[in-house]
Amino acid sequence: MDIFSPIVHFLTDKTRKLSSKAILVILVVALIFLLDNLFSFSYYYNSSQKINQLNQISSVIQDKSLSDKERNKVLTIRSEILEHKTLKDYTYNYLTNLNFETSQNETNEIENDGEITNLALEHKRNPTIHFLTSAWWILITAGIFILMFPFVLLTDRKQLGAMIGGFIVLGGISYLFALFLSKVFSFIPLIYGEPIYNYVLNVVLSSLILVSSIFYGRKSKKTIANNG
Repeated sequence: MDIFSPIVHFLTDKTRKLSSKAILVILVVALIFLLDNLFSFSYYYNSSQKINQLNQISSVIQDKSLSDKERNKVLTIRSEILEHKTLKDYTYNYLTNLNFETSQNETNEIENDGEITNLALEHKRNPTIHFLTSAWWILITAGIFILMFPFVLLTDRKQLGAMIGGFIVLGGISYLFALFLSKVFSFIPLIYGEPIYNYVLNVVLSSLILVSSIFYGRKSKKTIANNG
């Protein structure tokens, strides 16, 4: 429990801002999510549970006293167990599946023999370019950290484990935030039927988030310095 004491103390400290506490909670949740993805704790547990349930169902199916209707119900249950996904699976699938949107005006203007070619229009938008333009500064920062990381390890080997752990956690959080930005910007309709305008808008909006974060960080430091 000593590991969680600093976290509990931080969350119960009335002098701490609510925004700082919210950020800590988000970081802890992201860390748990990252560790679970790295070591697959929930995956192996869920797989083990599914195998046990499927073995039990197989025994039930072999029961000759079952009617065809009952056997079909058992088979349906087996299919549901195999296809069952966790909240983590749904979350990751939701973030990685980009839902490019097209405005209603554009879909009404672009027709082919009376059929809306919305799907063909949206295929113009490249998911890779969309991701890069949505999270450009996160990717650049990550690249700089990757290039600097070997040199940092050479200068201070005493904190090797802590630095590697921090690097993994920071990388995981950055990746999740990049996916989040990419997902949010995917809801912006295709502008004038050309994806280049969306890519430019992605860069602009992402830059505004970066500038706002820097401004908020500096303002918070000044507030802490004045209070101190």
